[in-house]
Amino acid sequence: PGTFEIILSPEAIQSGFFALNVDKGPLALGQNVTVDITCTLPKPRSIGGIFVGSWKTFTAEAVLKGGWRLPEEPEENRIKFSIMAYVCL
Repeated sequence: PGTFEIILSPEAIQSGFFALNVDKGPLALGQNVTVDITCTLPKPRSIGGIFVGSWKTFTAEAVLKGGWRLPEEPEENRIKFSIMAYVCL
């Protein structure tokens, strides 16, 4: 067995937009783990019925440790990914 941990970038944490249902835990062979990322945005304001905003991209990492591996492979694997949200002004 091994472990996983999802690490949001400081910018993603500071935005306050994202929440994880689980951020770390055990992994076992053949087991699937679903991590839900919930995005909660502020209520948009419109300008004359037009909504203006932009896409914001934040980074995160999934850190996998332990489990079976070849001796020459690292103990820890980091998988970077992006999370995006359209933020209205």
